[in-house]
Amino acid sequence: MIDQVFLIDDDESFLRSMQRRLFAYGLQVQSFRSAQEFLSQVPLDCEGCILLDIQMPVMTGFDLQDHLNAADSCLPIIFISGKGDIPTTVKAMKNGAESVLTKVIDTRTLLEAINKALLRCRKNRTEQRELTKKREQILQLSLRELQVFAALLKGWSNRQIAEHIQLAERTVKYHRTMLSRRYDLNSPVEMMKIMMEAELSESDLEEWISNYDSNRDPEQ
Repeated sequence: MIDQVFLIDDDESFLRSMQRRLFAYGLQVQSFRSAQEFLSQVPLDCEGCILLDIQMPVMTGFDLQDHLNAADSCLPIIFISGKGDIPTTVKAMKNGAESVLTKVIDTRTLLEAINKALLRCRKNRTEQRELTKKREQILQLSLRELQVFAALLKGWSNRQIAEHIQLAERTVKYHRTMLSRRYDLNSPVEMMKIMMEAELSESDLEEWISNYDSNRDPEQ
C-alpha cells in the first residue's frame, strides 16, 4: 500500500517545497490550497494522514479538524504552524491532533510524525471495521429477533415478552434459543456486554426497531 499524505496550506510555495520533500521519501502526496478544496476531492473514509496549516482563510485548520471529528473520520492530523505557541498546541492536541509542528522542521522529525500518524490511521480503520462488524451482528437481526433481544436486555420473562410484542410464548422461546446459539448469550449481562462492544445503547436499539423497514417480514 502506498501511504497518502494530504497537504493543506494556502501558501503555494510551501506546498510545492513540502510536496517535493515528501516525494523524495516515497510518500504519495496530494496538495490542496484550502480545506474546502480538500473536502470536495477526498473521501473521508480513505487511508492516510493530513498535514494541515492552522491559519487559513474562510475555513481554518481548526475548523477542518472539527468537521472531521464530527464525521468520525479516521484521518489523523499533523498541524503545521508558522509559529508554535502553547495555547494553540494544547487546543490542537485536546481535539485529537496527532502532533503540532512548526514549518521550519528537520526531515527526521517530520517523517517520524507522519509514520506515527499513518500507523494510527491503520489502527483506527481496523478498530472501525471491528466496530461495524459488531454493530451489524446485532442490527442485521430480524425485527422479531431485535424485539426479543431488546426485551431480554430489560430482564423480561418469556411471558412478558410474548405479551409485549404479541407473540406466542413458544415463538419467543424459539427466538431466544436462536439468539443464544448464534451469539452464546445466556443472560442480560452478556447481552449488555455485546451492546457496549458495539457502542450501542438501549435507546439506539429501540430507535432502530421503531424505524425498521416495514417491508421486511417481521417473522423472518
